[in-house]
Amino acid sequence: MMKRLFILLFCVLSLSARGQENSQVANVFMFVGDSIYRIDPVVTQTEYKSGWKFLDIQTDGRMTRYLWGQHSRQLADDRQPRMIIDTKRYKINDFTVIKLKEKKQYRKFSSHSIFECEGRIIDLDYMAISSLGGSRYEVKPHVPMEPGEYVIANLKSEPTNEYGDVYVFPFTIVR
Repeated sequence: MMKRLFILLFCVLSLSARGQENSQVANVFMFVGDSIYRIDPVVTQTEYKSGWKFLDIQTDGRMTRYLWGQHSRQLADDRQPRMIIDTKRYKINDFTVIKLKEKKQYRKFSSHSIFECEGRIIDLDYMAISSLGGSRYEVKPHVPMEPGEYVIANLKSEPTNEYGDVYVFPFTIVR
């Protein structure tokens, strides 16, 4: 009887923990060779640098959005990577591919706002898109991507904090 109660309690706790996962974050997978790997979502980070104060005049500060680390954990084996995006409750064209600027210890977005970053919306002009049923799509760029650091970002996702940080899916196109 005690075993059954313990197993029932474990099942209830695991189901409640599963329900607390961030349901708005999509799932992105990448083909590497013959295998499919999940790209783990990462939350962007924001840094505020205050402006100068001179003779009681305060200049405006500046915000910078970045991802910590020199490279992402997911390396693409092709300059035209095949990916699967499970959009959940979003549309495929709510997602964009953004190239990051590489620094010594982090990767920086070109603008603080995700909407102002130079990115490419995932649509038929930029990528070959095929539906895998439901909310899953396989996407592949028409032209080879430049080597470097990239993220897939959902333009419609809710920010995680007051600075506007969002979940993104980083990957690297190897030189």
